[in-house]
Amino acid sequence: MFNLKFIKIFGLLLFLNLFNNIFAQENNNLFNNNLYLGDQYYKDGDLGKAMLFWKRAELNSGFFNKIKVLERISLLKEITGQAKIYNYKIFKNIKFIKDYLISVIRTLPYIVIKFLFLLFWILIFLNIRKLIRRKQKLLIIFLFKNTLLFGAIFVLRHNLDFKNYGVILQNNVNIYSNMDPNSKIDAILPSATVVKIINQFDGFYQIKNKGTIGFVDQKCLEKICN
Repeated sequence: MFNLKFIKIFGLLLFLNLFNNIFAQENNNLFNNNLYLGDQYYKDGDLGKAMLFWKRAELNSGFFNKIKVLERISLLKEITGQAKIYNYKIFKNIKFIKDYLISVIRTLPYIVIKFLFLLFWILIFLNIRKLIRRKQKLLIIFLFKNTLLFGAIFVLRHNLDFKNYGVILQNNVNIYSNMDPNSKIDAILPSATVVKIINQFDGFYQIKNKGTIGFVDQKCLEKICN
């Protein structure tokens, strides 16, 4: 059962990557420039800027170069305590495959997901009566499952959109309970932490990090995608 699920996930990953490249999501110049800048900042010890430019490289990555940048991001997350360090390689590989699949979804053009969702929905609409009369249960299940699958992927794509995320650039950044530096400190974040941006106010970002919702100074954070 586990092997079958793994094969399905891996097959979906390859399928999505195929469309990713067909629709020219990959931009080699931007990818190479951001990867290079991230590498230079990492060598200089600026982990916040390194993560920022590596995440921007991920945004422009495709099938053949995505692994290159994800390996860097994974290592940096381990260094900064954002990711669990696994003693066994198999668990590390499973985690990397999961990260890869998430990256594929978050860099896939919306038009691809909409096209596939509408395609299966139209097939159901045009053929459902005929399939019921012929008792084609497996085909009916296949069409409904794929319609729901691409609907779920669309929701995930929206939630994982790089426009909703930013990187902490300074070390020991306070998350305040409200827009006041004298308010209660709910958490302290290290440099290179990737956070979800909920809202933007004058001088502050409202963010979410591991269940903690609060406010950080705008000077301490930069959006991955402007």
